[in-house]
Amino acid sequence: MRKRKPLPPTPGNIRKARAFVLVKWRERAAEMGRPQPRTARGACKFASLFAAAVFGGDLRGNWQHQWAEVDGQIIDLSVRDGDYTHDIMFFGNADHAESMTLCMPRVAQWLAEFAAHTPK
Repeated sequence: MRKRKPLPPTPGNIRKARAFVLVKWRERAAEMGRPQPRTARGACKFASLFAAAVFGGDLRGNWQHQWAEVDGQIIDLSVRDGDYTHDIMFFGNADHAESMTLCMPRVAQWLAEFAAHTPK
């Protein structure tokens, strides 16, 4: 699949991406036999990877939470669990990197589905 040009992080595009992530988070809960979540709380790894890919941003985070950032604009598609202070030591830790790698196959599926339903 050819890489798409990032979407501009407008309020409307962020709303669409946030709504999409919530739908996908609920689908994941159903797959795992868990109750349907009301919010995307707990989805920050998936949501930040998705946001960084959709909007062309960088990943940021700390031990409490993570998000994407585009030109200084914080894009948080999940529910904020902590502050937005980036902790480079946390992001450099091997356990976190491995955890992020495990999220990538699902995020890739989300990106393909989102792209299929998003005008170029």
